[in-house]
Amino acid sequence: MTILLLLTAAGWAALACVAWLGERALADLPSSESVDLSAETVTAVMPARDEAERIERSVEGLLAQRGVALQLVVVDDGSTDATPELLLRLQARHERLRVVRVDRVPEGWLGKCHACSIGAAEVRDGWLLFVDADTWCAPDVVRRAVAAARRSEAMHLCLLPGLGDCTFAGRAVVLFASLGMLGMSLGANRDRRFGHAGVGAFTLVDSAAYRSVGGHAALRHEVVEDFALAQRMRSAGYRSRLLLAARDVEVRWAYSAASFVRVLEKNMFAKLGFSVTRLLVQSTLLSAAFALPLAGVVIGSWPGFSAFAAMMLAAVPAGVMARRYGFGIAAGLAAPFMVPLVVFAGLHSARTVLRDGGVRWRGTTYPLAELRKPRGDARQPL
Repeated sequence: MTILLLLTAAGWAALACVAWLGERALADLPSSESVDLSAETVTAVMPARDEAERIERSVEGLLAQRGVALQLVVVDDGSTDATPELLLRLQARHERLRVVRVDRVPEGWLGKCHACSIGAAEVRDGWLLFVDADTWCAPDVVRRAVAAARRSEAMHLCLLPGLGDCTFAGRAVVLFASLGMLGMSLGANRDRRFGHAGVGAFTLVDSAAYRSVGGHAALRHEVVEDFALAQRMRSAGYRSRLLLAARDVEVRWAYSAASFVRVLEKNMFAKLGFSVTRLLVQSTLLSAAFALPLAGVVIGSWPGFSAFAAMMLAAVPAGVMARRYGFGIAAGLAAPFMVPLVVFAGLHSARTVLRDGGVRWRGTTYPLAELRKPRGDARQPL
C-alpha cells in the first residue's frame, strides 16, 4: 500500500508540475495593437447543423470584425430546424456572407470534416479560420489573432474560449480537464517536437500550409478533427500556438456536469482510438489516483497524507486557470474531485459508441468498423 500511495503522489505531483509549466506557457491573446492588417485576408468557415438558437449571434459577431478583410462561408450541413431561413435573411443583409447547403455527405466522410473541406475548397491564399456555429467573437479578435500568428511566425493558432454561464460543477470539471490541455499548451507553445493542441471553436491556419498537409480531406474520418489537424500541422514542421481568449471568445460547451458528459459522448472514446483496452487502463488509473489519496487520509499514514497533498497540489494550476477564466477560486479547489465524473464520461462514451455500433453525430451514425480502419498517411496537397 505504501508503494501505491507514493506512486500516486508522484503521479499527481508530475501532473501539477506539467500543468503549472503549461499555464505559464499559455499567454492571453494580446490586446489590440496599432499594426495595420487591413491587407490581410481571412476566410472564416463555419460548419452548421441545426444551430438556429445561436448562429445569428455568431455570424453577426464574425462579420463585425475590424481591421482585417474577412469573408464568411457558412456550410449548412443538412439543417432541419430554422437555420436555413435564418441564414437566408443574414445573407440578404451581408454581401460578405456566402451560404453553402449540403444535403448529402459523401460516403467515407464525417459531416463536420466534409463541411470544413467544402468551405475551404475555394480559398487559395490568406488565412483560414475554422469556427464553430455557437462561437461568439469580440469585434477585434480575428485581427489580434492574425497579429499574434504573424508575430510568432505560427501557421496554426488556436484560441481557448470562455464558457459563459456555468454551474459550479461545470466550472470545476472544465478546470480539471484544462490540466491536460495545459500539458498540450506546454508542448505547442514551447515548440516541442510532438507538441500540438487543437480547438474546434477557433482555429486559424495559413491556407497554403493547410493545403500542404491535405486539409480536411486527410481528416475525413477523424471524430476529433481539431486535434488531428493540429497534429498534422506540427508533424509537417509548422509552428503552432495556443492562446487564451476567455473574455474575447465565448462558446456554449460544458456548462454543467451533465453537459460535460454529453459533449464528450462522441469524443472521449475516439481519443482513445476506440480501444476498450486503453479505456479500461485509463479508467483504472484515474479511479486509483482518486481513491488512493482519500483512503490514505483515512488510514492516516504519511504516504497517505502525501498522496492527498499531491492531489490537492493539482488544484494550484486549476485555481490559477479559474482566475483567468473569471471563475471563483473554489471551483479550482474542487477540480481534483471531478475525477469520478471524467471516468464516468469515458465509460459512457464507450458504452454509447459500442451500443450504437459507431459514433452518432447530428443525426448520422458513422460505423465503428469504418472509424477503426487504419488510414496510413493521407497527406496530399490540395
